[in-house]
Amino acid sequence: FVVVRAISDVADQQSHLSFDEFLAVAAKQSTLMVETLVQKLAHG
Repeated sequence: FVVVRAISDVADQQSHLSFDEFLAVAAKQSTLMVETLVQKLAHG
């Protein structure tokens, strides 16, 4: 099993990203990580 969790260190008005912006970044990074993991598992 693999668990991926992305959280923001700053969740107040000082954050440089909105929740929607953070969600897009987290989704992109998570997708890249899963794709890389699948490739590595497929090639041993």
